Amino acid sequence: LNAGLFQQSGYGGYGTTGTFILVSRSLKTEAMQDRASKLLTGTTEQSSSSYYPSGEITFSRSDLSSDLWSSNWLAYSGYDGIIVGAEDLKQMPEQVKAALWRYAASGGTLAIAGGTEIPGAWGSAAPVKMAMPVRPASAKVPEGKLAPKEWAGSLDLFYLGFGCAVPLPLDGTASLTDVQLADLMRLFKDTSDPWSSYGYYTRSDPNELFPVAGSTKVPVRGLMLLMLAFVLAVGPANLFVLSKYKRRLWLLWTVPAISLVTCLAVWLYASFAEGWRAYSRIEAVTALDETTNEAATIAMAGYYSPLTPRRGLRFDYDTEITPISNQGGDRRIGHSINLDECQHLESGWIAARVPAHFMLRKCESRRERLVVRKDAATGELSAVNGLGADIKEVFFMDGAGNLYTATNIPAGSKANLSLKPSRPPAYDRPFLRTLYSAHWSRSVQQAADAAQYALKPNQYIAITEGTPFMEPGLSKATSKDSRSAVFGLKGGLDES
Repeated sequence: LNAGLFQQSGYGGYGTTGTFILVSRSLKTEAMQDRASKLLTGTTEQSSSSYYPSGEITFSRSDLSSDLWSSNWLAYSGYDGIIVGAEDLKQMPEQVKAALWRYAASGGTLAIAGGTEIPGAWGSAAPVKMAMPVRPASAKVPEGKLAPKEWAGSLDLFYLGFGCAVPLPLDGTASLTDVQLADLMRLFKDTSDPWSSYGYYTRSDPNELFPVAGSTKVPVRGLMLLMLAFVLAVGPANLFVLSKYKRRLWLLWTVPAISLVTCLAVWLYASFAEGWRAYSRIEAVTALDETTNEAATIAMAGYYSPLTPRRGLRFDYDTEITPISNQGGDRRIGHSINLDECQHLESGWIAARVPAHFMLRKCESRRERLVVRKDAATGELSAVNGLGADIKEVFFMDGAGNLYTATNIPAGSKANLSLKPSRPPAYDRPFLRTLYSAHWSRSVQQAADAAQYALKPNQYIAITEGTPFMEPGLSKATSKDSRSAVFGLKGGLDES
């Protein structure tokens, strides 16, 4: 559970404007702190508040040796970035290394001081240059203008899922040029962007931005008409009828009877209008690396129940949960959590007839895959849906850069892929990183719209019904418009 909703945390988002960087014990933070502070306060040529994190930046040096670091990636999820020495990395157990890769794959920025390679899981990613506008040390940009695109960044990046890994000099950031340090600060800002935009959801009704229930506004006009009808029925109409039949004494029981009928009518209307079943809606984007069997998922989840759920919400230990609904963030309401078997949000998180919304992240090992084979006789490609959910539409690019597509493939079924006659220009930005930094409530639709633009050889994007890589959270709830976008990385065509 992301406690940053209730107190200051390292996301640079709700409750704080700071940026927090974890540094391994072998590295010195004084020079890092001094140079980064000068950059963010506008005392260098590269300072530009529109690109960098707002507020103070803090480099927090770990008191633990690297071999004692946590093996759960959630231990690092509160940091906007991690800088670890290459020697410290070598001393880490494999479980700790895997946790750092999962932190990066889930949207984090992992910098390795003195490292020239990115080993381990997700390390098959090819390095790329930053494609953000920056200012060379000898150049100045006119006020109100952006730097030209040809001034490309100077840091090598390894994009891992939704995040990235960055090789740095042996002394960390101390010997970086202003341009390189500016690039690194922007990467930290990208990591904190989803939480920096927290106000996007809280300034208005989250249910309007990510609907899980119908209108939650109180029907004032209908209630006023009902009250007026009740007053007329229990008062003048009742008295007129009883006076006509000379039974005024019956007021003693007709008034309670009319009140009871009115209450019963309101209860029946509410019951038939909404029923007793809870509803959930989850939209998730998954980065699935089939070569390493690693899957990173970001999701927006909404829940609505006519009655307060007795069992609350349940999530795995590997899932990060950030409440963003007004109900979840109300300090006046008691909240209870049970961690015996899972992350069990027992009470206070969902109230009756009040939509509750959460941002979710997780990274884990998964065996699901899209099996793509080539028929030796005809040369046609076919796909077997092994993602665990029905595919509405899938786009696949083979090793030669040809784009194929198919629609409506049930789970476990096989379908032929059709070659698209032409393909639009390739997406020129880190696709998954862009989705991560944007508003998650729209990420699946953005992935679907950009699917044929964003693929590179041996990659696919599948739009599925349901969320096979994210648990439902609320048991026995009816899924409402839940769907996923699975961005898959393959090592090539599967063997026949």
